[in-house]
Amino acid sequence: SNSAASTVNVTGPSAVATTTTLVSSANPAHQGQVVTFTATVASGSGTPTGSVNFFVVNSQVGNSIPLVNGVAQTTISFSTIGGVLHIKAVYVPTGNFAASTSNTVDQAIIAPAPFTPTVHTSISPNPGLANQPITFTVTVSGSSGTPTGIIQLYDSESGTLVNGGAPLVGGTATFPIQLPAGNY
Repeated sequence: SNSAASTVNVTGPSAVATTTTLVSSANPAHQGQVVTFTATVASGSGTPTGSVNFFVVNSQVGNSIPLVNGVAQTTISFSTIGGVLHIKAVYVPTGNFAASTSNTVDQAIIAPAPFTPTVHTSISPNPGLANQPITFTVTVSGSSGTPTGIIQLYDSESGTLVNGGAPLVGGTATFPIQLPAGNY
């Protein structure tokens, strides 16, 4: 008996081409600012599934982010100042989609945003009684971070320091003082 060997090639459908687009929520960004990077993966046939890996200067940042309706996001805060970092996203497909790499976002990092404080004061009791404890509470807030430092109170008439200062803890300084009768 003669047996002839034969080869059968079986191919599946071709992978569906995809495109990955990457955008930054803030470019340039201030040092320490949290920036959201959004990768959108699209195809001509259906919504791609899988995940996205984000890279800063060719080093992966964090874990793979699953796509939700073709979109994956990550947040990054940069500690460097005065430079451009190259950010890209790489789509890792599942199903019948082809992998793709995004455009490179040249993310500029500039000096930290200036801190513009808002100061709130409260006095209890108000009005106070002469030579009785009065509690001053000073709260300082701003657009970036929690402020630190020392709060000092001065007599508005004479410019004289009323207390030695109280440290800001969580943006708030509280201290009791006793004052003679007068306007402060």
